[in-house]
Amino acid sequence: MDHWVPDVHSLLDYFDFLPSWQLEDIMISYAIDGGSVGPHYDHFDVFLIQAEGRRQKALASRPGLRCQLTKTEKH
Repeated sequence: MDHWVPDVHSLLDYFDFLPSWQLEDIMISYAIDGGSVGPHYDHFDVFLIQAEGRRQKALASRPGLRCQLTKTEKH
């Protein structure tokens, strides 16, 4: 989306602490109430931004290890 929508592209400014080779793109997804991508493992770094609604998310440093996410303040 960052290639086509300038406002979305500006979100990359928040990640200027990362080397440019580590950034690929901004992906936007949509889910209906109760929808999910299901448990999965990503082989790359992922930063999640919740635009609206409520979702239950879990982190793991390796499959089978679950961590609780904490709520952060809006900027």
